[in-house]
Amino acid sequence: MTVTVRHLVGTREPLDIVITAHLTDNWDNSNTDSVTPVIEPLSYIPSMNVEEDFQTNPNIIKLSITNTDRMIEDEPLGDDSHYYRTEITVDIWAETPTLLHYFQDEVNRILWEIRPNASTRLKKSDGTQGTLTAGTEDSEIESFEDTELRWEYIGSDDDVNLRVSSQGLLECNWFKLKT
Repeated sequence: MTVTVRHLVGTREPLDIVITAHLTDNWDNSNTDSVTPVIEPLSYIPSMNVEEDFQTNPNIIKLSITNTDRMIEDEPLGDDSHYYRTEITVDIWAETPTLLHYFQDEVNRILWEIRPNASTRLKKSDGTQGTLTAGTEDSEIESFEDTELRWEYIGSDDDVNLRVSSQGLLECNWFKLKT
């Protein structure tokens, strides 16, 4: 007997990279006062730490996988399918509170438009670090728990108030199958 991941084509890819590729591909800076932030997955950073980065760009969005749980209480009947939920934390830093709000709205707009469903699959990235775009192979993401993220305002980085930040949690549902 073999265990496979439903809907996955090819090899698995960290889901923060999948979501980053779609945010990068679909970002419309006309919605964000002509500002495009740096968007990066922390799976590319060995320590997986969200750190201050004033050198690259004051406007940054970082995504990181924070948890994967097997959802036993909502599993289908039988033992042929195991249901999982992967949590991806989305951290946003912006130069102003207004820009922070624009970034939050743009992330939610993109997630709502790309959300997978019974007939639409979310594609993995093209695998090219630094210039991630969506590729052609399906990821395992079955659905998002919510179509829009709820944002928690974190505040400013320091006493100088050079940037403000917020954090949201994207929950991605997927299944392993016994075939």
